Amino acid sequence: MKTWVISDTHLFHTKMTELCGRPEDFTEQIVMNWNNMVAPDDLVYHLGDVGFYKKCECAGLMSGLPGTKILIRGNHDTFPVKWYLDHGFIAVMDRAVVNVMYKKGIKKPMNRYFRVLLSHKPIKIGDCAFGPVDYNVHGHFHNNSSHYWEAPLLRVLTPKHLLFALEETEYKPLDLAAALKFGKLPVTQDRVGVKQ
Repeated sequence: MKTWVISDTHLFHTKMTELCGRPEDFTEQIVMNWNNMVAPDDLVYHLGDVGFYKKCECAGLMSGLPGTKILIRGNHDTFPVKWYLDHGFIAVMDRAVVNVMYKKGIKKPMNRYFRVLLSHKPIKIGDCAFGPVDYNVHGHFHNNSSHYWEAPLLRVLTPKHLLFALEETEYKPLDLAAALKFGKLPVTQDRVGVKQ
């Protein structure tokens, strides 16, 4: 069983071709990649902004995708919670803290863990409500220039904030443990030249 993360699918949102340079068939690419990569017993955290406007199309599509799906709501996830639960998700929340295991070492393999805060927008780390975390994996910013990012969100960024931008993963979900272990998620603050 693997734990996957995906964000900002914006299914059927045709303006994404203009806003983020997505190909016209991006919804089909996302579905094809999800079906090819995610097994029925895998866990998928969707970091928000599932679809756009087309309730009927999104309903059938999300219900049919493999994996146990948990939604971390984004700013465009405006359907009632019950709608998401009725159409493929087992839980809907605003954020989650998960422990992700990976194996370290070849001769003497050992299990190691990342404690990860999952959210749609970046969240200030150090908030006692979440306890200590190794990373905040989030979406929301896509592949857009940081000039378009909200100023209050820019102020919370640290080296522990990692951006999942679907446009930069070839419209594929990422194996969360592998992405963290091998640095496949970029440090968000690097996009704005912030140095600590």
